[in-house]
Amino acid sequence: MDLSQKLVDALLSRLFHDLISPVSATVNGVELIEEFGAESLGSEGVGADALQLVGSSARQASARLSFFRVAYGGGGSTDDHTLEAARDLARAYLDTRKTGFRFEEGRDLNSIRPRAGGVKVLLAAISLAADCLPRGGDVIVELGQDGGAKVIASGTGARIEEAARESLAAPVNSEYVDTRSVVASALAASAARFSLPIKLSADRDTVSFEFGLPLT
Repeated sequence: MDLSQKLVDALLSRLFHDLISPVSATVNGVELIEEFGAESLGSEGVGADALQLVGSSARQASARLSFFRVAYGGGGSTDDHTLEAARDLARAYLDTRKTGFRFEEGRDLNSIRPRAGGVKVLLAAISLAADCLPRGGDVIVELGQDGGAKVIASGTGARIEEAARESLAAPVNSEYVDTRSVVASALAASAARFSLPIKLSADRDTVSFEFGLPLT
């Protein structure tokens, strides 16, 4: 199997893994409603709980799909997305992962539009940062005055797995492509494609990814 096929397989496996939980919960809620009937959909009881489960799970699946479409799909390959749109996608996605999120405020983010691929790289870096928080914590996005960006994972025990570190440094090396490191591989591939090299740094309880974010 060549690298491109291995990367696609690993990335799809990872995305499906992240989607199966909310989709399965939605199905479970629908099955409960079917079992107990429409008359159970009052303000209390099994039907109400099932309806709440369906709603929350469907919103979670939608947030993840919307994020994945831009971070890993063709939706992020253009300059159609503003930083405000990127922030909103990231916030909704990280909320499904119960991860804190801070995005630099004080600017009109709706008027800032990175060039083609910039938002794609930004969201992929945010996803990898979340992976670096095994005990939870915050993902922080800082914007430089020159258009640069830094994505920081901050939390107890924050670290980047060795396979992900190697994938980020050498995305063409298929030895490191698996479901644990594929987010780093996808980030590295996008960064190379759009000429936005990633600088990795790690310290006690923090991991950061820094890259240029040219604006149109």
